[in-house]
Amino acid sequence: MARSDRPTPPRIAESLEPLDLSEVADGDLGEGVLITGHLRPSFDDALQVSAGRIENASLVGASLVGSRFVDTVIQGCDFSGADLESTAMTRVEIRGCRLSGARLAQSRMRDVRFIDCQLDTIILRHVQGEFVRFEQCRLVGAEFIGATLKGVALWDCNLVDADMSQVSLERGQLHGSSLDGLKGASSLVPVAIDDDQAPVFASLLLAMLGVEVTARLDP
Repeated sequence: MARSDRPTPPRIAESLEPLDLSEVADGDLGEGVLITGHLRPSFDDALQVSAGRIENASLVGASLVGSRFVDTVIQGCDFSGADLESTAMTRVEIRGCRLSGARLAQSRMRDVRFIDCQLDTIILRHVQGEFVRFEQCRLVGAEFIGATLKGVALWDCNLVDADMSQVSLERGQLHGSSLDGLKGASSLVPVAIDDDQAPVFASLLLAMLGVEVTARLDP
């Protein structure tokens, strides 16, 4: 029997050891840790975290290419402008975080939830995502170009001016999301939407086909 598209939640260790980011020497942060603090500006290494939590931490503009998060909750953190290209996430929950302008191109995500996050202009080009949910997130100007998404939902999100060109989407849902100015809408078909989203989505498809709704002209 096929599994549900609902993301499997993280499996967090019962007892977590505190760790301050300002004190870390390399990116292997270990298993079962509670990570807080500010990452130093000169840090340049992939983070590896499992069965732990990252809370109220600042990683603004950090170079974290190739990071790996497994069974991790990330809450109240700031990753604005961070380079997380080629990151792998498995059973990860990201709540109330800011990733505006962050780069996650060519990353792999499985069983991941983004909840109430600021993701404006985030780069998600060529991401491979399976069982991923974006809930009540701001994704204005986000780039999903060339992403491969399966069992992915974007619920009650702001997708104004987001770019979905060349996306491969299977079992996608856009319920409750703002779609004005969305680019590449035809790449998302077939997709599930609400009744009140139908006029906007239809207008996006018609525009891509070059169809104009105008008054009758008699030149």
